[in-house]
Amino acid sequence: MQQTVKQKSLPLNNEKWARITETAEAYARQKDAFLVEYGHVKYLHYLGEKRKLRDELVSAGFVSPFGLQARQWKLALDDALFTLERQWEAAVVEVKERLYRFEALTDEEKH
Repeated sequence: MQQTVKQKSLPLNNEKWARITETAEAYARQKDAFLVEYGHVKYLHYLGEKRKLRDELVSAGFVSPFGLQARQWKLALDDALFTLERQWEAAVVEVKERLYRFEALTDEEKH
């Protein structure tokens, strides 16, 4: 038997709401910065080893220019790398679909 548990909280005051909004905006800006920085082909090797890039940034003393705490920018980095991974996977699928439309290519050339 499942039971639904409703969590109750006090209403947010304007100051707390503003802090939440600022943090969400900073997270989005940090993720975008990571997408721009690591969206290039030369960083593809990090997609399989996301932890390696994170560890390199930690070793280099990375500090979020948007004021995020370490755990927050690490989440933004994971989120950005996950997004990039999905974009590259979609690009590969699209290229394969386009290649298979060419009937003049041999199977080896398509591969």
